[in-house]
Amino acid sequence: MTRALYRNAARSLACALTLACAIALGLFAAAGTAGAQTLNEDDTTIPLTEDLSKMAGTGGGDQSSKNEASLKMGLWIETVSNNTFLIRDMDKHEKSGFEHDHSAIYSEANWWFWGDLSPSFHLDAEVGVWELDHTLYQANSWGDADPDTSWRDGFSRLGGIFFAPLYGLNDVTPGVFNKGAITLKSPVLNARAGYGLLKNNSMTGFTGIFNMIDPWDDVGKGFLELSLGEGAKRAGGNVSFDALAALSRMREQYGIYSFFKTSLFEKADIALTFTSTSKSTEFADYADQNDNTASLYAAWRPTEPLTLSVHGMGTFGTERDLSKRSLAGAVRAAFKAGVYAGELSASLAGSEARSLWGDDDTVNPGALVTSLDQTVTLGPALIALDADWALNEADAEAGVLSLDEGLWNLRWQPRFEYDFAEKTGLPIKTGVYGVFNTNRIGKATDSEQPWTTNAEEAGIEVTLSDVPGLKKLVFDYALKIENKAWTHAYGYEWDTIYHSFMLSCEMTDALSATAASVLRQKSDADPTLVPFGAAAGVSYKTGVKALGSPQVWCHFVYGMDPYEDVNYSLYRLDDPLNRPTHTTYLLNSLYENVYQSRISVGLIWDLQ
Repeated sequence: MTRALYRNAARSLACALTLACAIALGLFAAAGTAGAQTLNEDDTTIPLTEDLSKMAGTGGGDQSSKNEASLKMGLWIETVSNNTFLIRDMDKHEKSGFEHDHSAIYSEANWWFWGDLSPSFHLDAEVGVWELDHTLYQANSWGDADPDTSWRDGFSRLGGIFFAPLYGLNDVTPGVFNKGAITLKSPVLNARAGYGLLKNNSMTGFTGIFNMIDPWDDVGKGFLELSLGEGAKRAGGNVSFDALAALSRMREQYGIYSFFKTSLFEKADIALTFTSTSKSTEFADYADQNDNTASLYAAWRPTEPLTLSVHGMGTFGTERDLSKRSLAGAVRAAFKAGVYAGELSASLAGSEARSLWGDDDTVNPGALVTSLDQTVTLGPALIALDADWALNEADAEAGVLSLDEGLWNLRWQPRFEYDFAEKTGLPIKTGVYGVFNTNRIGKATDSEQPWTTNAEEAGIEVTLSDVPGLKKLVFDYALKIENKAWTHAYGYEWDTIYHSFMLSCEMTDALSATAASVLRQKSDADPTLVPFGAAAGVSYKTGVKALGSPQVWCHFVYGMDPYEDVNYSLYRLDDPLNRPTHTTYLLNSLYENVYQSRISVGLIWDLQ
């Protein structure tokens, strides 16, 4: 297939999807004008004078109306005082004492509402009521006695805010939609459009063996999806279909993601996916520059415990032809029966194979990978082995993998968990794991192709639950070792060692505390290294129900920042937002050299 054909195919598909989306939205808009309130996309003013209890779909007013629905609302307010201190100088990051650097107040309020305005119209939206990031004090970066912002100036400007709070608390004009999503449903066709941090109402994803469409939570500029309605998915009692076509500006300038899936007799599944992106600044030039990936996935369940699957994909576009460099394929067998569950897979991908809209870590471009994940559950005990056998860096010149060149790597992770409650009555659960690497150094590095094994990570977790005076306590310790590049003379020498500690304690449903620490060791002297980090925090949800039970929290951090995701909880490396593929008990902020210390207090007011 030539590049001209790619351009023509991409142009035709993009135009067809755009036309289909426009027609579908037009039909839904026409059908929704009767008895439903319309949404003006350009209206970003907060309707503070509207009585939402009388709006269609709020559950108020005449409940005998055929247009019954429920619109729920809430107001989220968060106010934080941050005070930072330098523990290293700002230029060379070398040790220079402890110096107050910055004090600020941050406050944010979001009015959010969601629900069904009619049986066919679902709405999710968040309006920013205010967002303030106000500096109370800022030291001079050159170390002079005269600060950039003095306490007098900081508090003077803060006082002026309250003469017009809703306007003064905003660095930008108030009333901007932070996120929004609408879903229009019919028996034949559904349409959904949204932007921003949508979470449960985010884009639709697809994963076979390869992750082809990764459903982001924060979809940025957003998407427009068309999918089959429930009435169109069934072709018969044993055959079902699902299809989706979407336009978006989340990746590159413009993009398309789509799939078609069918399930046959509850024994087999087949799925086709097509994803595409273009860097062209004008949509009309989409056909002149584009990258595309098509994939075919099939799964078959010959018996109840066994599932066999295969997945193939290819990447092509105006700047690359379909070739062995851009192809990828994988097979997988999953088995689950009794105490045993296991999954064995193998994949081979050229160096230019890309999913475009998915997670390329599942594709492993330029590598041959075999993975085995198995667990045995014996009453309160779980024994697991997670292993990946990969050949990397072996197709840079030839375009195909060479078994004699490149780096062979076996990553194997044994894991053991035990719940003492079942046998001893003690409310304790523990887990331990280790991560090891066995490498064969390729010919490009050493003609003898030596094999070497080294430890990479180890950890232990202890969980104590439901004891008098304590709801739950979780303690984690993990060790991480980073090595220097392998040499024939010294093999793998360690470069940095991290010791990670976490403690999460829930005393009651309202009161919780956290603590964390990290120790960093370098084999070579490094004056910029912060060898020790510590953090501690507490959170309390008040019982003042008349005020919506606001939550107050406080934390202190030094040389690390483990509260970067949610202010009052630790951010672990295996946090679901990180979509971990392996068990780990490490902190997410382990590797950062943080040159500041901070004391923060805050209030979270969640009114629903």
